Amino acid sequence: MDGGHLAAGTEPVLGRQILYENRRNEARCGFDDARRTRLRLPPVVTDRDGSPMELPMSRPLLDESRLHPAIRDAVEHLHAEVVHNVQAAAMSNAVLVVGMAGNPFCKRARKALDATGVPHQYLEYGSYLSRWRERLALKMWTGWPTLPMVFVKGVLIGGADDLAKLIASGELKRLLA
Repeated sequence: MDGGHLAAGTEPVLGRQILYENRRNEARCGFDDARRTRLRLPPVVTDRDGSPMELPMSRPLLDESRLHPAIRDAVEHLHAEVVHNVQAAAMSNAVLVVGMAGNPFCKRARKALDATGVPHQYLEYGSYLSRWRERLALKMWTGWPTLPMVFVKGVLIGGADDLAKLIASGELKRLLA
């Protein structure tokens, strides 16, 4: 790999359209290579025509060939409506907080946004004892293990502590500008 391009003849991997949308949102948020490095985002890799390509994540995922055909449909559609709703809300709101009732970190994230005057949308999925399956689907989709999940212009930035760091550094205001 040289200068962010893959060697000639390398084919794009699955998920290219999703990555393209994420990169387009990052560009709209003012991401550049220096900001990507500060936030520890992977470098943008393009194919031969300059289109962004998705690199494999470093977290392990069970290959589809290792799923029995009888359960593939269940795995593919596990609370898909919840994931779809969060995707749509993340793309249509500058800041989205996904949380649950009774979680102090969700409250902390919302209070921090209120204190800085940043309007946000809040989606709540149950409490510690309810709707955990829906939250599990969101965790599986994002790879983020805890709540809240904070999205800024469609990009998952982490949880309450990660949000606090972005606020303290002034990065949140820059992302929203």
